[in-house]
Amino acid sequence: MLKQLEHKHIVAFYGVAMNVHSHKLLSLSLVFDVCTDSLKNHIFKDDNCIPWKNGERSGRHNPMDQADLRCTGVPSQ
Repeated sequence: MLKQLEHKHIVAFYGVAMNVHSHKLLSLSLVFDVCTDSLKNHIFKDDNCIPWKNGERSGRHNPMDQADLRCTGVPSQ
């Protein structure tokens, strides 16, 4: 199911790696795309992404802002 998700806001999932010895699972690894930065750093390095720094209202209280976020693929808070 994760492999079928393709979206610019979701890190790509490639598969699973299992380490098995004598029919016993020793470890399980999920393989995702490499991210060069964290979501927190991506948001906070650009003041345009932060409503209280650029003078915009938060979309949490305005239904039209929430509808716009949903249509552009950004999850609502």
